[in-house]
Amino acid sequence: MKKINPTLKIVLKAPKGIEFESYEPVAGWKTTTQKDANGKVTSVTWTATKGGIQPGQFQAFNFIAKNPAKETTLAWNATNIIKIRALSNGPAMKNRKHHTQPL
Repeated sequence: MKKINPTLKIVLKAPKGIEFESYEPVAGWKTTTQKDANGKVTSVTWTATKGGIQPGQFQAFNFIAKNPAKETTLAWNATNIIKIRALSNGPAMKNRKHHTQPL
């Protein structure tokens, strides 16, 4: 049976034209934001402070964002970061502790 590792971090990048307004704090998670030169939030990152999201579980990360004034098509960029265990002691795996995968 394939082992599924816990999710330790979620990174949500706002598409161009979207403005983050606010986010809901989540127990067991630290929330940070990145801003552009104008002070607008461009991404929100939730990092687990405990065990993260375990296999078979889910967690909601709620936020409010302002839509663009004109109708458009948007693509959200969300990535989850999981913990992996190295199966090799080779140089390629030596410092590898986390793996990212698109949501």
